[in-house]
Amino acid sequence: MIYITAHKPFQCPEFVDNSNYTIITDGTDIGLHYPTNVIQANNELEPMKYTYSEGFQIYDVWQTNPDYEWIGINHYRRYFKPDDDFNHINILPKPFQFNVERQYAACHNVEDYQEMIKIVNKYYPEMNTNIPDLFFPCNCCILEHEVFNKWCDFIFNCTFIYNERHHLYSDDDVAQFVNAKPKNGAYQNRLHGFLLERLSTIFFLNYFKDKPTELRCKDLIMYDVPTLQPNVK
Repeated sequence: MIYITAHKPFQCPEFVDNSNYTIITDGTDIGLHYPTNVIQANNELEPMKYTYSEGFQIYDVWQTNPDYEWIGINHYRRYFKPDDDFNHINILPKPFQFNVERQYAACHNVEDYQEMIKIVNKYYPEMNTNIPDLFFPCNCCILEHEVFNKWCDFIFNCTFIYNERHHLYSDDDVAQFVNAKPKNGAYQNRLHGFLLERLSTIFFLNYFKDKPTELRCKDLIMYDVPTLQPNVK
């Protein structure tokens, strides 16, 4: 099953149908008719719905543990176009080639990333955090169920440790936390969504390091809103 995370009305691409896709919302009424099922995520992350971005819905899929051999995460603006690889191999977006820490420093508050690396080093010493200049974007993937569970366990446990350290239990807590930093404002309030992408990069590079035949990287089709014109990136 491929889940499409959404938090506002959107137009499904023509390849979305009822057999392979389910739209999962953050509780917002997206209000239009769609060619597939629409369900609502409802979980313990509710007070932090905004800051986790699509991680809110990913957490719900993980916790409800659907009985699918393969689980995919697409985004209402970002899709893997279906082909014969679906349900046969793990799929990730083609990585961007840049230094993750320097890129994070350019766009966000780098001390958040640096602290997360320390958390990984302490609680997951088997994970190599000296990663090459590669970055898997957008929290999108199609994974074998066992890999999906391991991925979610890692990325969410790391953020929960971070939250306990800083007493972050709601979107308001995160907004106050971020507004005290040099880079602040509504965009930076999506703190956990940004950290999840970097944690995912660490997980995937470590997990697939010795399993290259089990992974394929594909272009994400990015849809511009509101025109919904596809751009492959």
